[in-house]
Amino acid sequence: MTATIELKPCPCGAQAHASEIIGGWMINCLAPQCAFEAVRDTRDEAVLAWNTRPVEDALRAQVLSLHADAGDAACKATQMASGNRAAAFVVEELHARISELEAALTAEKRGRHLADRLIHERDARQEEAGKRIAELEDLLSQLVNAVTVYRTGATNHAIGQAQGDMAEVADLAQAFLHTGSV
Repeated sequence: MTATIELKPCPCGAQAHASEIIGGWMINCLAPQCAFEAVRDTRDEAVLAWNTRPVEDALRAQVLSLHADAGDAACKATQMASGNRAAAFVVEELHARISELEAALTAEKRGRHLADRLIHERDARQEEAGKRIAELEDLLSQLVNAVTVYRTGATNHAIGQAQGDMAEVADLAQAFLHTGSV
């Protein structure tokens, strides 16, 4: 038995849920206002797609590092003489960079959500197109069968008509031979 891979929370902070769907697995956010999801063929692939957030992870690491640097700088700044503006400037710069990285992280979450939604919509459209093609192929087959039946019926009718005409001509010829007139 394989170990179940634990799901990361949704980038919005809510819990995630894995469910088997027709043709694969879907991981989705349980928050009603969030439509973040990952759809793949197997559960492991879906969990891996859900949990893989390289840009987000890198940005989180940078944010943590900058928070630590800001804390260190704040400590050093308080230890310095009150007139030392350089340390305060470094702290302000670090806080500004943290804000930039947090904004980039939010933008990355939105982009990933949009990409997953577009992939899901594309897959649904492809499935619908496949069903419609199958329906059209079935209708074409029915049409070919109907044309074949029509042609066979028309041919049989023409043969019957010709046989009737030939019998009438034979009767007229017989009458002529016997009576000399038609």
